[in-house]
Amino acid sequence: MKNGDITKEELLNELAELRQRNAELEKSELQCQQVESKLRDSEKLYRALYDENPSMYFTVDAGGKILSINNFGAEQLGYKVGELVGQSVLRVVYEDDKKILFRQIAECLQEPGHIATNELRKVRKDGSLLWVKEVARAVSAVEGNIVLIVCEDITERKRAEEELRKSEARYQNLIENARDVIFTVSLDRKITFLNPAFETITGWRREEWLGEDFTLLIHPDDLHLTNEIYQRVLNGEIPPGFELRILLKSGDYITAEFVITPQTKDGEIVGGWGVARDITERKRTEEALSQSEEKYRILVDNIQDGVFLLLDAKLQFVNEAFARMTGYTVEEVIGKDFRELIAPEHLQMVVDYYYRRLAGENVPREYEFRGLRRDGKTRIFVNMTVGLISYHGRVASIGTVKDITERKQMEEALRKAYDELEMRVKERTAELAEANESLKTEISERRRAEEHIKFQTIVLSQVNDAVVAFDNNHRIIYWNYGAEQLYNFKSEEVLGRQMEEVTRHRWLKPEDENAAYDSLAATGSWRGEFIQAGKNGEEIHVEASIKTLKNEKDAAIGFISVMRDITERKRAEQHLRLLSAAVEEAPNGIQIVGLDGRIVFSNKAVEKIYGFSPEEFQGRHVDEMNVDQEFAGKVIVPTIKETGRWVGELMVKHKDGRTFPIWLTTSLVKESKGEPIAMVGIITEITERKRAMEKLKESETRLAQAQRIAHIGSWEHNLQTNELYNSEEAYRLLDATPGEITTFEGFLRYIHPEDRESVRKSIEEAIKGKRTFNYEYRTILKDGSMRVIHAQGEVVFDNTGKPIKISGTAMDITERKRVEEERERWMAELARSNAELEQFAYVASHDLKEPLRMVSSFAQLLEKRYKGRLGKDADEFIAYIVEGIIRMQAMINDLLAYSRVGTQGKPFQPTDCEFVLNQVMVNMKVAVEQSGAVVTHDPLPTITADTSQMIQLLQNLISNAIKFRSKELPRIHIRTEKKGDEWVFSVRDNGIGIAPEFFGRLFQIFQRGHPASEYAGTGIGLATCKKIVERHGVKIWAESVEGKGSTFYFTIPMRN
Repeated sequence: MKNGDITKEELLNELAELRQRNAELEKSELQCQQVESKLRDSEKLYRALYDENPSMYFTVDAGGKILSINNFGAEQLGYKVGELVGQSVLRVVYEDDKKILFRQIAECLQEPGHIATNELRKVRKDGSLLWVKEVARAVSAVEGNIVLIVCEDITERKRAEEELRKSEARYQNLIENARDVIFTVSLDRKITFLNPAFETITGWRREEWLGEDFTLLIHPDDLHLTNEIYQRVLNGEIPPGFELRILLKSGDYITAEFVITPQTKDGEIVGGWGVARDITERKRTEEALSQSEEKYRILVDNIQDGVFLLLDAKLQFVNEAFARMTGYTVEEVIGKDFRELIAPEHLQMVVDYYYRRLAGENVPREYEFRGLRRDGKTRIFVNMTVGLISYHGRVASIGTVKDITERKQMEEALRKAYDELEMRVKERTAELAEANESLKTEISERRRAEEHIKFQTIVLSQVNDAVVAFDNNHRIIYWNYGAEQLYNFKSEEVLGRQMEEVTRHRWLKPEDENAAYDSLAATGSWRGEFIQAGKNGEEIHVEASIKTLKNEKDAAIGFISVMRDITERKRAEQHLRLLSAAVEEAPNGIQIVGLDGRIVFSNKAVEKIYGFSPEEFQGRHVDEMNVDQEFAGKVIVPTIKETGRWVGELMVKHKDGRTFPIWLTTSLVKESKGEPIAMVGIITEITERKRAMEKLKESETRLAQAQRIAHIGSWEHNLQTNELYNSEEAYRLLDATPGEITTFEGFLRYIHPEDRESVRKSIEEAIKGKRTFNYEYRTILKDGSMRVIHAQGEVVFDNTGKPIKISGTAMDITERKRVEEERERWMAELARSNAELEQFAYVASHDLKEPLRMVSSFAQLLEKRYKGRLGKDADEFIAYIVEGIIRMQAMINDLLAYSRVGTQGKPFQPTDCEFVLNQVMVNMKVAVEQSGAVVTHDPLPTITADTSQMIQLLQNLISNAIKFRSKELPRIHIRTEKKGDEWVFSVRDNGIGIAPEFFGRLFQIFQRGHPASEYAGTGIGLATCKKIVERHGVKIWAESVEGKGSTFYFTIPMRN
């Protein structure tokens, strides 16, 4: 074998090695397949999680193109996934937020691992906005780094924050504009807050009393009460309202009504806050009213008829005669529900009249009924006359009652006497009839038979049921009075006519006809029901009994039918079935309970309320469901047995063990003889209602307190009845008393004649345009003074678009109007003064330039010709002159620029701040290069401003940052931030900072923080910046730590 040839052994070794490698490859391939399968499963899982996750997921590239979006995110935006992939993410971003998004993408791509969080708005396909909180970070992908954005819907939170902001603004506005004094007091009795009303009422300035002991304002005789009440407040109590006398600046005292509650912070009481209202005039009025009321009460108490006043079904006032009539004292009957004084047989009628009268229906003003005295058994007959009045701004019932029991007793005695007389007449008539029958027995057999037939005919004619006889051909041969009443045909109209022709009957079911004939043939009688019609065509449901008439040979000669109208009974049965279904399907729980307290019936709603099925309830005692298992036996059942009814709230147990409140209305059910047989209860779960009522109560309390504090009145005009409701505060604003203004025309009489037409027109336009309204009007008070009122509200329409009422508020803006007029006058005066000052500065600066230029020219000529020839001192003096002239020229130029900010400004226009900064950098190129300054900035917005002045503003701020630099190279950064409806700009540097003592005069003209020998300048630059910013309607300020740099901020409003 030659060298290089492979031996057999080597070949076998290589073959074995190849087989081993092949096996390893196969094993590796199998493992790869298993891994790929797991990856595919995992991918499916994560794809499902990604697509269906209730958050919005985007992946975008550096240019903002959407690479992917999950199903939930696309649906949230109103798109399908395919409509968004490949599109720019800007398609779904609100215009004002696009720069935020691009800055976010840039930050993530520039700093891998950086997580950017922002809140911005997405735009749905239908144009609506969706607030989201975005969390973005860069992730690696095949195509390079991309950005993953996860969005959380925060629309509701944003809406809530906006509502909270508006609410806080409204409350702040109420406090500032309140007519009452609002105050806070510390633990050591020091006054910590007073609203403007304090100055208006007392004449003191607030600054005079802030930090002072509030008891110094209290009349000495009221100090004991003051100290006692405030100690209760500090102990956590909320005492009821009380009255104190407080000191005016004039030295007089006024009476004020106080309400004060604990003020807490972090759960600890830190003092008290309260409201004080000047009630001096009210006290005088109350005294006059008291005297008038005493005269009225003497008159009412001495008349013989009962007098009463009802509000919300409760007796608010009764006189002595009313109390005597019912067996109570005046004190006992006040506050009682009037229904307790009505006999059961007349209760429904009286209650019905009461509520229908309140609803505006026409019901009798005078009627009679039985009342109950105190013992609940003695009945009295009364005649009542009742009407409606306005009582404390609400509709109340007022009337008189007269005891007519004796008159009714006399009428009853007369009726009994009449009945007794009638009975005696009947008895005598019966005796005569008996004698007559005795005579009739003497008449012949034929006559007796004839009389017997006539008697039967008479009897049949008096039967209420219809009795009809007809022959084998169905011709009518007898028709009684009952048939005349049932079918409205007289006997002479139907005799000889076919029965079917007259009654037009139809069978309830087709098979009934054959069944009737079969029964008549087999038994000679049939009983059943069918439908017939009367003369007027109205259908009658009839129960009939038909019998075959036979002669002495047992042959059929006709039929006799007795028919009864059961139409009403059928209706009642149908009504009963409907009631049964209604009870079973009623949304409220309904239970029937035996007199032993065990449940015999429960409808479906009970199961929803308690969790127990009707079957599980069957036979249980009601006490098992109650939290207090003795309450039903001790309170509810005895009350029902005594009064027939119990209504109230009850805590019960659910099947799952939790407890919850229900509202239970229980009544006693009696049989026809009046004996009680069961109790029926109507159950309503009130958990949510109680929560809602608590929230509503809290809201109404806050609103009422706010209205009371802010002196905002409310009103409502019913357009259907022309009735006008005003709150107590609304009456006070118009200087009217409750009840004086009940119609819109009555309201117009209180408005200044020159304003009435505009008020009427504003409301008419609001109704026509279906929008809110806003107007101001003047009202002339009783003392001849004038008050300005601002009213606003809205029109309420029904489902058909018809206006039904107008609701609104009214606020006293007299003081605000006066302040506005005063402010306008001072603003005009200030504008004139500023204009004169600017003109003076311009003229003065311009006139100074010419002589200064001449001095400068000759000083420079001296320096050029005689430098080094007049001695060292002369050269130094000439240099001082030239330097001073240069500084003076700079100061004049700066002063001219300062004066021109207000006089030569250009109109505001869209201004690209990127362009503004570029222009500043061109202007300052030399200064930047010489100082080595590094100027950076965030993306800058386009604003509405004076472009040239924005260049001047930024140039001044950057120039200052370079000028006042530290030993480090200047680093200046400009950024913007959108806050509310304005842009906030900031210019930050790493310079020497600003001394704290210089902050107060930082933006004043000619003010410098350093000597001119250290830092050049005129002290006008920052004053010019302030004037530019103020011309744009906003503000400028600075923040600094000495030695660590400064940041200058200014704001620019967002304008269209």
